[in-house]
Amino acid sequence: MLPPSNATASGGASWARLVASATGASLYNYAVSGAQCTNDIDTRTIDLVDGPAPFPSVLGYQIPLFARDARLPGLYPSRRPDNTLYALWIGTNDVGVGGFLADRNRPNTTLSDFLDCTWTVLDALHRAGARRFVLLNLAPLSLAPMYAAPGESGTGNNEYWRNKTAYPVQQFARKLRQYVTSINSLWRYGAGYHFDAAVPPRWPGAVLSIFDVHALMTDVIADPAAYLDAPANVRTPYRICLDGCVEAKEPKTSFMWYDELHPSERMHALYAKHFVDVVRGRSKYGTHYR
Repeated sequence: MLPPSNATASGGASWARLVASATGASLYNYAVSGAQCTNDIDTRTIDLVDGPAPFPSVLGYQIPLFARDARLPGLYPSRRPDNTLYALWIGTNDVGVGGFLADRNRPNTTLSDFLDCTWTVLDALHRAGARRFVLLNLAPLSLAPMYAAPGESGTGNNEYWRNKTAYPVQQFARKLRQYVTSINSLWRYGAGYHFDAAVPPRWPGAVLSIFDVHALMTDVIADPAAYLDAPANVRTPYRICLDGCVEAKEPKTSFMWYDELHPSERMHALYAKHFVDVVRGRSKYGTHYR
């Protein structure tokens, strides 16, 4: 396993690392930067030595890798259903400009296919022994500098969307907002259905918590000074890149966004605090299904 690193997309530690540090839990992170849920939807490839291959996905790469590791004797000696959490934060790449937003998904695939993939991921984890899930919902991506219109907290062309100004940005932001709110709502409805006592259990013995990251971030935007250091900034990112990078002179702890897409380390600290509270049943941002 690789040693802990603070070189993440937040400009510092990730929320998961901060949770592990605060609680003493062991962290095993199988996330791949840029991954989507499944190659049945994602059209992207990655160049390898022997030629292009499908971009590593959650269902096609991360889950099989974990399932293989879980079968190795001695790798997870203390892993039990009652002492292990399985956290899934998924969807940002699927609904974004590399996926549904710019019609780069496979033909005839829809948001429903993405939702089905989410539940299939939980199926696979359940088969591998998982019984305690936490699903982090989608952030308000239409307000991220990458996607928001210039003049409405958005940047122009940037390192993640190099030809942004060639697109109808305001229309795309509205479309993305619809995607995000629809998926978050359907996750709630789907969880309610799968844990309905009248329905045969899809994940027997499991507990699913949904961590409403969207609501937390909306609260930060509504009252920045309550969460960020002065001068609190929820509109522009600390770091802006295209052909070169420029960093703000103000402290990183005053920014909601580290760059055009990724929340700052201060936001990750908030995610970590409320993640722990959600798991312990003490947060207004948590909903639990049994």
